Amino acid sequence: MGLICPHGSKTKIMYAWARDAQQLQLPHDVGFKIGKDAGISSLVLQVHYAHPIQGDCSGLSLRTTHQPQKYSAGIYLLGSSQIMIPPHKTSTSVVTCRHHSRQPLQVFAFRTHTHNLGVRVVGYRRRDGKTKVIGSGNPLWPQAFYPRVGGNIDLVDNDVLMARCDYKSDNDKTVTAGMTGDDEMCNFYMMYYTMTSSTSGHEDLNCWNDQLGGGVTFPQDQTTPPFPGYGGLDSIMSIVSGESERPSVPPVHHHSHQVVEEDVDDGHYDVTNPEHMAADQQVGKSSDAQPTQWPVDLPMKLGQIGGVDVDDQTGLVHIFQRGSRIWVASSFVNGNIFAHQDEPIHSDTIVVVDGSGKLVYSWGKHQFYMPHGITVVGDDVWVTDVALHQALKFPIRGATSPLMALGERFQPGNDNTHFCKPTSVAVDPQGNIYVADGYCNTRIVHFDPHGDFVKAWGKPTDVYSLLAPPGGCLNVVHDIKYIPLDGSICVADRENGRVQCFDREKGNLRKMYENKEVIGKNIYAIDFSNDGKDGRLYMVNHNWGASHVVEVNYKSGEIMNKWSRGVGGEQLKSPHALAISTNRQYAFVGQIEGKSMMKLQLLNHDTTTLGQSLVSADGSSVKGDEMSLLVVDHPNNNMVDDSLVKTSEADKLIGGGEVNKTKVPTSGTSKNVLILLLLTILPLIAVVLSIFYFISRNRQMKDYKRLMFEDEDWVNDDDGGKLNIGKMLSRKNSGDSKHKLLKPKNNGEDEGLMNGVDEE
Repeated sequence: MGLICPHGSKTKIMYAWARDAQQLQLPHDVGFKIGKDAGISSLVLQVHYAHPIQGDCSGLSLRTTHQPQKYSAGIYLLGSSQIMIPPHKTSTSVVTCRHHSRQPLQVFAFRTHTHNLGVRVVGYRRRDGKTKVIGSGNPLWPQAFYPRVGGNIDLVDNDVLMARCDYKSDNDKTVTAGMTGDDEMCNFYMMYYTMTSSTSGHEDLNCWNDQLGGGVTFPQDQTTPPFPGYGGLDSIMSIVSGESERPSVPPVHHHSHQVVEEDVDDGHYDVTNPEHMAADQQVGKSSDAQPTQWPVDLPMKLGQIGGVDVDDQTGLVHIFQRGSRIWVASSFVNGNIFAHQDEPIHSDTIVVVDGSGKLVYSWGKHQFYMPHGITVVGDDVWVTDVALHQALKFPIRGATSPLMALGERFQPGNDNTHFCKPTSVAVDPQGNIYVADGYCNTRIVHFDPHGDFVKAWGKPTDVYSLLAPPGGCLNVVHDIKYIPLDGSICVADRENGRVQCFDREKGNLRKMYENKEVIGKNIYAIDFSNDGKDGRLYMVNHNWGASHVVEVNYKSGEIMNKWSRGVGGEQLKSPHALAISTNRQYAFVGQIEGKSMMKLQLLNHDTTTLGQSLVSADGSSVKGDEMSLLVVDHPNNNMVDDSLVKTSEADKLIGGGEVNKTKVPTSGTSKNVLILLLLTILPLIAVVLSIFYFISRNRQMKDYKRLMFEDEDWVNDDDGGKLNIGKMLSRKNSGDSKHKLLKPKNNGEDEGLMNGVDEE
């Protein structure tokens, strides 16, 4: 540093990452100003290693331009050097200060940093007496500048900034602040941008220690950050509305800043030595001769995978990938409008390979902005682009313009001609088109072969309800498939963690597959294969480090197989798309993080099963490792097997027999049914009891009034007409049960009105 940076010169952090973190893509028109005018004359890269290695080529690629950017980026650091962590205790270090700047700052990403004892770092902005989360993260996740889910948060002059680092120590000694692995740190970095001006690049924004000295109160919330980029309520509402995808939760990493001598060998790393292979590369290795890398020898680097499909005629695998484009919180602004409309992806986005992974052809350069789904239908291919808000049909080898375009370019909406982030397309043998519309609208839209609107169905899920969402309610329709076995349209109801299958003629629900214990809490993609018998339905979840593909008997709902590793032994990390080979021997999984494409070898379908038949003859309960299968049979629909809808009288749906539903209970669904019954029956009981109470109360009041005004012996005239309880009791105890209780008191009232009252 001394040879590069003269003595007394200032340094500032422009970018940092650690623990295998992903790259950051700056928002549109945003850049770091460098050079003489910015007071930055040198760029220095530091690489810190957990262990000594040789021949490392780590580095950072920077894109520079002489074209001034509209916005200038910068780093704002909140840090603490006042750290004191007692042994075997939890502890907290806080940072507070008042922010001052000439113009507003837009914070679009943040990074958290501690050493191994940190469990949470969170930053807040306090303004006008209200505290708002800037960002919260687990410092043991890969340390990147994660885009803030839910959009930017602004900082203006005189805002109060606050940060806290939470620690948990199992050490036998007190730990304080320092640079080594035996010490601790507390840093909350904010990456921001502001309008470019003559002073851009000169700002040195930082905030150290508790400058306000307890003058502010930190929120009591101790919520563990649920995912990277978490920005409190802004993130939750953005995901619920469909404006943002919920990021995957990465694994934690425990790295040390200090080299431990006994952990280091002679520094030689031999990739041919099995002892030097990663543990997850040795577990579950395939016994066949499949290559460990798939695809192989591609001339381009694959980015995030939007979709994948297999051509039934040729067996070729069609991959729809995003190149260098990454979907981040700032990709969409102002109601799902794509922010980079003048920047199409500059590389081929559709890559076609054979089963061995070798390139056949590619196309799609400068045409797409945020690729998502792809469906091969005969000599055509359908794709969806969530940035364009369109579903597009092309000839199978590509073209510069589509054969058909559904939706309006870059215009989100919810009507017969607009989509909002559509995800996938299915086409039936008659050429009817079904679009999964998708992130914002939670519906399926049906068009005829000419592209004319026919109908739409699907309802949004009430995410605040304590009950399981009913059939037909959707929460991110993430994939859609036509099922040739019975003509159904099936969709991956992603955030509800289930697959729903509908009658394509009327949109009525036919089947619903759900078992969160086996498949997980979400289902990202599905595919179908016709085995000549009951059919096979495949689905894949997205659970960081524990994702897997599940095979289900389509007709019975029986879970047949489950796989989680590729042919090279790699664990699925963040699946986003799924396609099954024509011979049902392989699954091709596209991912949005980790290895872009994975090839999984499937087991023998005739020998391996994980459960019994879901639908038993007597409609009894089934084991928890089977899918929960709901079959809905409409009276005019003869496509569903009758054996799937037989039920006892007790299982019939009350309501005139319009629809007959059979719900096969599992451990998960039984709880939902019990909750539903309790929430239905208890209010009814309360209403009935209330009615009885008021009836009884009314009768008592009538008797009281009668005693007050109609029996001269039981009423004390000297006491304002009050009831004489003593006389009443003595009279009743005297055995005079024949006494007429309603004998009128002679007070001038019409005696005839009372004579018709019977004796008790």
